[in-house]
Amino acid sequence: MALTDVQQLHTNINISQYFAGGITKHWCQDQYTQGGTFAQYAPYQQTKLKDLLAASVDNVHFTGEQISSAHAWIEGAILSALRLLMQIQEESFDVTIVGDDLVSLITVLQIAEFQPTWRIVLLSAAPSDNHMDNNSDEELSQFRPNDAAVTQSIVLWRALEAKANVSNGTFLNLTNGYLLLTDENSTCSNNCQELDAVQIKAQFGFHNISRGLFYSSGGYVNITAAYHALIRLLEKTPNIVTRSNEYFVGLDTRVSNSADHARLITNRGSLNASRLVLISGPNGNNVSKKFNFHLNLRLWELPTITYRAKTSSFRQLPTWAYDKSFFGLPLMASNDVRISPAVSSISTQLFTDPDQLTHVPDPLLITRTTTWVIDHLSSKVNSSDYHVLSKTRIATRLLAGDVLDRLPPCARYRSKTFIYAGGSVDGSTSPLTPLWAVMLTQLVLGTSNNSIYNDLFFSMNAEKLTCEPRSV
Repeated sequence: MALTDVQQLHTNINISQYFAGGITKHWCQDQYTQGGTFAQYAPYQQTKLKDLLAASVDNVHFTGEQISSAHAWIEGAILSALRLLMQIQEESFDVTIVGDDLVSLITVLQIAEFQPTWRIVLLSAAPSDNHMDNNSDEELSQFRPNDAAVTQSIVLWRALEAKANVSNGTFLNLTNGYLLLTDENSTCSNNCQELDAVQIKAQFGFHNISRGLFYSSGGYVNITAAYHALIRLLEKTPNIVTRSNEYFVGLDTRVSNSADHARLITNRGSLNASRLVLISGPNGNNVSKKFNFHLNLRLWELPTITYRAKTSSFRQLPTWAYDKSFFGLPLMASNDVRISPAVSSISTQLFTDPDQLTHVPDPLLITRTTTWVIDHLSSKVNSSDYHVLSKTRIATRLLAGDVLDRLPPCARYRSKTFIYAGGSVDGSTSPLTPLWAVMLTQLVLGTSNNSIYNDLFFSMNAEKLTCEPRSV
């Protein structure tokens, strides 16, 4: 039957001449398969449960097709066994990347592409459903083309979409543009359109706003879509090992700084790394202390609030921001408008460790956001019909600015380690994400001196990091 089906697809050649033979296996009659049963996940269950089912408990480990990326197949059972063998033995890798965000995923893929013989491991403390919130809404990040560097990153986002075999706009959506609402005299550059108060109200529904800058090449990044598509790419790349739910505990100080490798201790064992890449993220302060320096990373817990739109015709809403106070995204499928406050001096939820996250929204920020909606968007949304998402966001800010370099002189394994650390006032992923990944890759490969992005390195250097731990 299979041969007949293939022949129908290729009518111009005789498929039979290429057929050497075949074997039919009736799994229901196999004594070891128990009738050919296999795991059948409901929607979203594999994404949410696979890593948890695969996690070891002390020295008890689990394998099986049900916890592989190819469940229900023999290949899945074999992949599961190989994963366990690699997990329980101490391994050596050419590159170890500690991180669980998009910068981490893109950097891993790019290093693997340029060095296909290197063995690379990604240590991710988060499960594979890290970028799905409690309401199963997609996580989106603003993309404002306000300078040349951001504009350059558009090409890189499109290249990532092509590599992941998804259509243009899946990761970076520029359909509705980007609107900057401001009462300040901001410069209109990079092909933006300047709008007055009348135009802003007529086109987008905001009122009591004196000035706006509209960028047709702006929009948003779909973090959820990009994250899961890149995870699938990682699973198909033979020289990459992904270890989800495995976090960096510390360094084995018995290994000399002058050794050709560093020995990392994790919650599941240990591994040797010839090169280290630290993608700090919210855990930056904790990770940096293990290397004997301090990142000075500040964290804020910010709520996301959705307001019900008054009319379904309110579809032309772009990604938008009001100065550096509030941030919004296009209308959701549920006919809600999603608005988030930025880092604010009135916010009391400042902390330095992500374990301090409470998921209890700051009532001052909710009140402040609703007041702004009443003053500027009440003609389009119902300010009294709102919902605060149960999952808050972490906004990060590095006091010294972005850092993309080797570690400072005081740090352990300085000659083998590179770091990216950055922050955003709105808690979103930087639109420069693929650019940071390219630059990190070039640092690891030793090709950064010839980088076309060298002009961006000037504000990023390890001397901004603090060698002696101090309070933030």
